[in-house]
Amino acid sequence: MRLFKGDKVYDFMAVRKYWIFLSLSLTLGSLALLGAFGLWCIAPGLVHELLASSAACRTLLLTWVAFVLCMLALHALWGACLDWGAQSRSGNNGVRFGLYACGWDLLTSPIGMLAALLTRGPRLGWAPVGAAARAPGLAQRAYLERCLGVDRAAQRRARRCAVVVLSGGMLLVVLIFVVALVSLASRFGY
Repeated sequence: MRLFKGDKVYDFMAVRKYWIFLSLSLTLGSLALLGAFGLWCIAPGLVHELLASSAACRTLLLTWVAFVLCMLALHALWGACLDWGAQSRSGNNGVRFGLYACGWDLLTSPIGMLAALLTRGPRLGWAPVGAAARAPGLAQRAYLERCLGVDRAAQRRARRCAVVVLSGGMLLVVLIFVVALVSLASRFGY
């Protein structure tokens, strides 16, 4: 979809692709900052040594980029698994659906919660966070029922396929994180 404004052309498809990457970057960046603060509370010496080392900073940055790409792949895989499990022939609609969910992660991340609390206040700020936490289940059911038009048995297969495949993918991501953390800690004698 293109919008013309004067002599400029705005391509919303390109903006959407950047938004997906930006939302995951902000989500994982805010989680990384929260984790760094927790690590600083437990081992301030390690955090100081990590930040003083350019090799460690490079490794942490590459790990963060790898996590953003892994999360992007897991979102796309989630949607694809819904299509595969439901035995749908809808092309790449499942992948689009999975990538659409990146915004929900942003709302439930520390930076999303902070933004909601600052813009809506402490009483009303939790409503978008709660809605974003419930959205994946509701949207998944709507996608399977209304977009794919599959019966209850196919919906169960689709959810089971997504859970099994994503559980393996998430275990792999956690393993990568633990290996990276242990590698960095051992490099600095911890």
